[in-house]
Amino acid sequence: MGELKIENISNFVKDYKTSFELGFTQIELQIILVKHPNIDSKLFWSSMYGNTLGSSLNGIPLYYHDDVITALKCGIEKRSINQEEWD
Repeated sequence: MGELKIENISNFVKDYKTSFELGFTQIELQIILVKHPNIDSKLFWSSMYGNTLGSSLNGIPLYYHDDVITALKCGIEKRSINQEEWD
């Protein structure tokens, strides 16, 4: 699938076909990380820690689009989330 870049993260997340309109499942995020090895998965998941999750009607935790964008930026840039990025 190729390298995901900072310049196209927002469009990538916006256009990604998720199972639920509200957000991404953990499996969907794991698939993205496998397909894009330039993303540091440890930093990605670290930046997701503490975020509020939504849930589907059947109780599946969902990660909001804006939080996924921030986590992808952290993973690509090989950095931790900064204070300004917390919501």
